[in-house]
Amino acid sequence: MAKPSFKFKSSGTRRGENRQFDNPVIIEQSIGIKTPMEFGDDKGNLHKTHKDPVKQIKDNFRNLILTNYGERLGRPELGADLISLTFDADQLQDFLRLANIKIVEAVKKYIPYIQINDVRYVKHTQSDNVLNTFYTSDSIGIKKVLLRIDYNISQINLNNQILEVSIYAGG
Repeated sequence: MAKPSFKFKSSGTRRGENRQFDNPVIIEQSIGIKTPMEFGDDKGNLHKTHKDPVKQIKDNFRNLILTNYGERLGRPELGADLISLTFDADQLQDFLRLANIKIVEAVKKYIPYIQINDVRYVKHTQSDNVLNTFYTSDSIGIKKVLLRIDYNISQINLNNQILEVSIYAGG
């Protein structure tokens, strides 16, 4: 019986051959879907996506703050549930205290690498119609509260970030 012979002709490069990397190909990896959702680009993507992790973290944080209990199918406790506070709290200090508690609890549970520094109420402008001590009304008569959240993402050295959200309640 003859011994099998192996040919190593295509097994690699020889030491004397230097491969050139003049035009490296950079592949952008999608991390998550951008919100609000938009149709994709001409590269064959169905939806526009984030390619930068920092933008994706900020988008996830905004979505967590604006989500109320029961809005996410299969995860009824997801979110900060700030809409319930617009019906419960009558005074600004009570609203801010409860909003701070709900935001910190939601962030600790779902995005623990974000540290909340401060939750502040943004005063209405003079053009807004003042409903009571801290609610304002937009042009179509819906009550809203504008919050400014100061936060850090220390694992990637992203400090003093600001997120402003409008919480809408019934008209």
